[in-house]
Amino acid sequence: AYSARHNYEYGTYRTDASTTGILVDRADLTVVNGNYTTTSTGEVIENKWIKGAVTVKHLGVVIRNCLITGDTAGPSSPSYSAIKAYDPGTSVDVYDCTIESAVNSVYAGNGAMGRDIRLYRCDISNFVDGVGLFRNNGGVYGCWIHDLPYYSWSPSHSDGSHNDGIQIHGGSDYEVIGNSVEMGYESTTGLIVTQDDGITSDVLINRNWFISTWPTKAAAAGVGVNISASGSGGVPYVGITLTDNQFSPFGQWSSNHAALLTNSSF
Repeated sequence: AYSARHNYEYGTYRTDASTTGILVDRADLTVVNGNYTTTSTGEVIENKWIKGAVTVKHLGVVIRNCLITGDTAGPSSPSYSAIKAYDPGTSVDVYDCTIESAVNSVYAGNGAMGRDIRLYRCDISNFVDGVGLFRNNGGVYGCWIHDLPYYSWSPSHSDGSHNDGIQIHGGSDYEVIGNSVEMGYESTTGLIVTQDDGITSDVLINRNWFISTWPTKAAAAGVGVNISASGSGGVPYVGITLTDNQFSPFGQWSSNHAALLTNSSF
C-alpha cells in the first residue's frame, strides 16, 4: 500500500480517506502516551499512535504511518501543534499519517507547524488550523485537510477562531501541491499567505482543490486562497505561482471571491 501511494502523481486525483492517512488499522499501532520529543538526527518514528504532540528537535527526522491525536492540548499551551518543528537546525518529513485532534477545544491549534517541514498524503482534521509553515523549505503534498471546527471564542481573536487549512507565515521555498482543503462553517481560508514572520517569496500553489463545504453563503468559508502582503511593511511578494487549482463556485464563499490577491508580483 505504501509503495502504491508513493507512485501517485499529486494533483491528478482529489484526495480523501482512501488516499491519505495511516496505512493500517489504528489498533495495530504501538501506543505512546503523552508528548514525544525526538532524540537524534535522522530519527524515524514509525507505526506509532502518539497520544500527545511530537516536538522535532533534530535534523532529518522522518515520521511515517503514525496516528497523532494531540491529547495534551489545553489552555497551558495556547499555540499547540500536534507536530511542531520550531527550532533552527531542525527538519522533518511526514508520510501517510493521520493527524486528528482528540481534544474538541479551541486550544487544539495546529495539526502541524514549523520550519523545514513537509507533509505527504496526510489526513488532518479537528484542529483550528491544518498546517502552518514559516521561515523556509515547507511543503504540503497530496494531503486531505478537512473538518476544522469553528469556535465562537478564541484566545487569539476577538471574533472567534480563524480557521485556515494551510497558512504560510513568511520565508521562501514552499510548495502546496495536489491537496484537498475543505473548509466549513465560518472558516477563514483554505490557504492564506502572509508576511507576518518575514518577507515571503518563491511559493508554488499547484493543482489543489479548495472547497467550501458550508451551504449557506453568509456563514460559509471566507475565501479559497488569500494572498495578502500583510506584515513586513506591505512589501510585494515575488515568485508566487498559483496555477491549475480548482475552487467551489464564487457563490459558496462568503467573500463572493474564490481567491483574493493583493499587492503581489507573480
